Amino acid sequence: SIAPSTPGGFSGVVKPVGDILKSLIAPVLGENQEVMAVLRGDDPDRDLLGAFLENTRNQVVPEAVASQVLETIAGRAGLLVNTCIQSPTEFWKCWTSFMPLVADCQEQSPVFES
Repeated sequence: SIAPSTPGGFSGVVKPVGDILKSLIAPVLGENQEVMAVLRGDDPDRDLLGAFLENTRNQVVPEAVASQVLETIAGRAGLLVNTCIQSPTEFWKCWTSFMPLVADCQEQSPVFES
């Protein structure tokens, strides 16, 4: 997507946050065929990120798998930083994707800590 000029002077083409996140989570989730089957359901083209976040919020994804995915994202957060700084739209896509999960998790849960 094209990022509008920002007060910091950044502009140009940025990789969509969704694409970055999908490239990070797909290998981790792909290691667990049971979880992938739940996330994909009957639709192999289903949005993997959205399905992961929704099913993690609903406690369908095992905590260990959810934690591993979120730790992978946290460990590679630098890949998201430039996109989020350069494109407010991409920042909001990222924020609105994760905010419901963060809001719904109990503070004591390993998922919240991840």
